[in-house]
Amino acid sequence: MKDYQTEQYKKYCSTQYIKAFNYFQKYITPTSWTAEKMARHSLTVSGSKIGAIAGHCRYRTPLDVFLDMTLNKAPFGGNYKTRRGQAMEHEVAYEASELLHAQLGGGMELVHPDFNGFTCQIDETMKTPIYGAILCECKWITYPTDEWGKGSNIDASGTIIEEDSQIPQDYFDQVMWQLGIATAVYKENAPKFAILSAVIKNESVPRIYVIHLDNDYFNDLMSKAETFLFDNVIANKAPEMSEQDIKELEKTQKKQQTVEGDFLALDELKEKELLETAVKYKEIAFQIAELTTLKDALKEKMINVIGDHEGVISHEGALIATYKTAKAKTKFNEKQFASEHPDLYQQYSEVVEGSRIFSNKL
Repeated sequence: MKDYQTEQYKKYCSTQYIKAFNYFQKYITPTSWTAEKMARHSLTVSGSKIGAIAGHCRYRTPLDVFLDMTLNKAPFGGNYKTRRGQAMEHEVAYEASELLHAQLGGGMELVHPDFNGFTCQIDETMKTPIYGAILCECKWITYPTDEWGKGSNIDASGTIIEEDSQIPQDYFDQVMWQLGIATAVYKENAPKFAILSAVIKNESVPRIYVIHLDNDYFNDLMSKAETFLFDNVIANKAPEMSEQDIKELEKTQKKQQTVEGDFLALDELKEKELLETAVKYKEIAFQIAELTTLKDALKEKMINVIGDHEGVISHEGALIATYKTAKAKTKFNEKQFASEHPDLYQQYSEVVEGSRIFSNKL
């Protein structure tokens, strides 16, 4: 990083912090965020962004990241899949540590020693008896694609017999970014390699993928991140729209509609009170979703253990959990009846007033 770029970044940080705090106060943001977190998010290139910046992400484009970092749209607050993955990170890491006979050391955030605009969040660190310290990125995958390899072959002693590094490109970028920054921070004491531990739906054992640092590849990612940060974000020049961006814009335009109906217009005081209530409602809904996500993941894990059996018991015979098929029941085929006997169906049908449905639109 050149000296003038470092100074340019410092000046940008001072103005962006103010912008981020003002944005946080004015707009509705993901409820788990703080103004400080939003400011840092808008100023740094992290492992979760690098794949998109490099153009390798299926879900986000460079333009998405640009709009995110320049605070031209609310940051991504998570969805069912991301919340599920976050809730199960420790469980995924624990499963991997069992295979490698490793001790978990917890997660951490690292900042590149030469430039604090490049950061990464490590899900877990591990200390293995064979390989020493390694990094662990955790993923919970519902539907694996052909981008995923079969996983590394690990024997009973925790030795990796045959390595597999075939993972989606954006995940590969993320892990390579983590390894590169960790090496810059710890130098000769840096982790030997990183693993991506992926728990796949309906598989009882996680797949372990081994990633070694490729300095040329990491330096290329650094170059792309530097160009994006200075030539796009700081210069406030949006990257060109991709085909994916154009499709998303068309979807958004189709969804936009004029509000019509009997709507109550609030004065400024009541609007503020109701917005606070709506934000609290949304926050509680997020919490419920997170707990539901964790509950579903734990349930799925127990079902995988039960397999084709009706349940499981302890070694002392105590019942732990069951997974039984429900009894068959008779169901009236309304659609078929209406098709074959339309007159009778019409004769015994009646219009029922619809119920009111509440929806928080924040």
